[in-house]
Amino acid sequence: MTTKVHQCSSFASAPLVPSALAVMVGIVADRFADPWTTATWAAIAVVAAALAASGARWRGVAVPALVVAFAALGGGWHHHQWSDLAADDLARGDWITPRPAWVRGVLVAVPEFRESDQAGDSGLTRTVLAVTAIRDGEVWRAVTGRVDVSVSGDRANLAMGDPVMAAGMLGEVAGPLNPGETDRRDSLRARGVRLRMAIGEPMSLWPDPQGTPWPWHQRLGTARSRSQERLVRGLDPAVAPLAAALLLGRREAVDPDVNDAFARTGTTHLLAISGLHLQVLAGALWMMFRTLGTGRKSALLGVVAATVAYAILVGGMPSVVRSVAMTVAICLAGMRDRRARGANLMAAAALATLVMNPAHLFDVGCQLSFLCVAAVFWGVPPAARRLGVEIPSGSFFIDTNNVDNLRPVDPLKALERRYESAWKRLGRRFGTWLALLLVTSAVVWLVTLPLVMLRFHLISPIGVLLNVPLIPITSLALLLACLTLLTAASGPFSMVISMACTGTLKLTGWMVRWGGSRTWGHQFVAGPTCTWAMIAYGLLALVVVTKSSWRCWAWGVLGGWLALGLISSMVPARPAGLEAEVFAVGHGLSVLIQGSDGRAILYDCGRMRDPHVGRRLIAPALWARGVHRLDAVILSHADADHYNGLPDLLERFPIGEVRVPPGFDRDPSAARALRAARIRGVQVRPIVAGDRVDIGPGATLAVLHPPEGWPLDAPDNAHSVVLDLASEGRRVLLTGDLEGVGQAALTGQPPRRLDALLAPHHGGRTANPPWFYRWA
Repeated sequence: MTTKVHQCSSFASAPLVPSALAVMVGIVADRFADPWTTATWAAIAVVAAALAASGARWRGVAVPALVVAFAALGGGWHHHQWSDLAADDLARGDWITPRPAWVRGVLVAVPEFRESDQAGDSGLTRTVLAVTAIRDGEVWRAVTGRVDVSVSGDRANLAMGDPVMAAGMLGEVAGPLNPGETDRRDSLRARGVRLRMAIGEPMSLWPDPQGTPWPWHQRLGTARSRSQERLVRGLDPAVAPLAAALLLGRREAVDPDVNDAFARTGTTHLLAISGLHLQVLAGALWMMFRTLGTGRKSALLGVVAATVAYAILVGGMPSVVRSVAMTVAICLAGMRDRRARGANLMAAAALATLVMNPAHLFDVGCQLSFLCVAAVFWGVPPAARRLGVEIPSGSFFIDTNNVDNLRPVDPLKALERRYESAWKRLGRRFGTWLALLLVTSAVVWLVTLPLVMLRFHLISPIGVLLNVPLIPITSLALLLACLTLLTAASGPFSMVISMACTGTLKLTGWMVRWGGSRTWGHQFVAGPTCTWAMIAYGLLALVVVTKSSWRCWAWGVLGGWLALGLISSMVPARPAGLEAEVFAVGHGLSVLIQGSDGRAILYDCGRMRDPHVGRRLIAPALWARGVHRLDAVILSHADADHYNGLPDLLERFPIGEVRVPPGFDRDPSAARALRAARIRGVQVRPIVAGDRVDIGPGATLAVLHPPEGWPLDAPDNAHSVVLDLASEGRRVLLTGDLEGVGQAALTGQPPRRLDALLAPHHGGRTANPPWFYRWA
């Protein structure tokens, strides 16, 4: 594409920028202050717009009034989408306590089935239901609203747009129960979903013979489902999930470990549908149209139509909307023989994204998408100039006619290049593009670092290197996957295409796994705070707008602030005294014990049928508590719901030692967990009655059970490690799953006066007899 983006240091030539900023201010004000209703916001917008129109001749009145009008529009649109409910919306009822319900409605999302890697678990199907009626006794009552539906089992045979009936437990979407845990309510509410229904059997979600299908949703759902079927049919099953995620945004079949590897290497943007994907496809379409002899304006129109159609197919994700808006703006500018300015492009994309859904402003994917583009627009050219890297003519989004962003080419070098050999010219251009890719990767990584640290607690320097080869490789894989989809795996040509696509995807997966396994390539951090990140981006903006004579000082302040954040994220939290916090992990157990000197010990780390509880719940809770290192992990006994989070924690935290009762490794799965610890250099030691674990001054942690020489053939629960925590005259007893002969042995010791007791075996009846509490 020959259209270039003109970079301009003055935002005065970008009239959309103040409009977009005003809309954002209104959205933020409504989210956090919620000062007015939608009607009040609308009235303010009308009055301000009228004042701006009547005062058009007086700039001092018109411009501020227009800014207020845009801010009111943003606040009102957000309030309507975020807070307003229809009079018959099902969410108006009292659903705090989930209760059985029978509803009917239409599926408005493609049902996605995820297989479970746990024996005896039938997997889970997720979808969204637009409710039309609920059963009240013997009659159906008409209602509206959307419900997040989860079905135990496979119901992917249902289609988007189909009318269905559903019976299950209906209730409000639960909020987070642990510090640092992701609040699903925000992401679902942004999509208009406030309730969830848990369905225990696949057949409790069934087609409604009397319902009316929604044709548009059916056609879109059919297109999405058939696209995935055609794509995976022509590929190796080992890489088909990766192709579906790369081209269609369908990530439900991607191995969680692969997802985690992309996250650890800072390359998640290559797996999810992002602006890069849209730009690669738009560029390929432009070249195809021009190669076929299509006129320039007709080719640009074709790019617009194809890009919009692809965005509809994959869904309105914020990064997709942003990229489509920018692509359309560039193409329209090209059709009118004009240049699109970077600031105006960003503002237009922001307005389009917020019109689509104002809640996208608070979506981390949306924030990262805009940060990346801003880094390319205003960070890469000056960085390349300072490092002596030439910006090739025709670079996408970089205007080589802007002398401020370019390193002048020496006339003698220019003359030499005119007469150099083809091979030398090719090698020079390859080196130039390689250097520019490396600079771009480094600048984007640095710009997004504060936000990534804040939201994902991760620093991935290896991503700077991996992105250089992976961007062209995944771009090629994307184009080959598109060709595989279009050719439908029929004939010799399609076989060659699918084989090439499989090869590039395997190479991508191998490189990401390799990068994720390099311990030096990433570091998980406990911090930083939101305030630190906001100040960091304020300083970064100051660097951009500061005059060149002061820019070195601005860079120094920014670098110092970033260093301060990195250092503070590694400083352990120091509570006033001994603290023990029980995390809410469902059917499982995990207790954090922190001493006043910053030492941290974790007692158990598991959840039934959830091997990823470590990365989903426990690790975020530890980071939120300022824990960056675990001095010890004590595993009470060899039941998976007490230890299966250990592998994830080994990857995310330095661990001093793992303590287990004798006979723990008799279970093969438990032995594998301990082997993973030893591979990482973590010492595994036994723990028996009489041992004491150092937890800081003024506190004691004593082991009461099992005694040394305890029979190895006793039941696992009877092996449970019992800890006695004492500090400042207060005492807490942690019991694991202790029951049976183990409980009898414990109560043979002198009675203890306790301030708190962890009920044995999750409060089970047989493990909590009255005589045990009389002893305690």
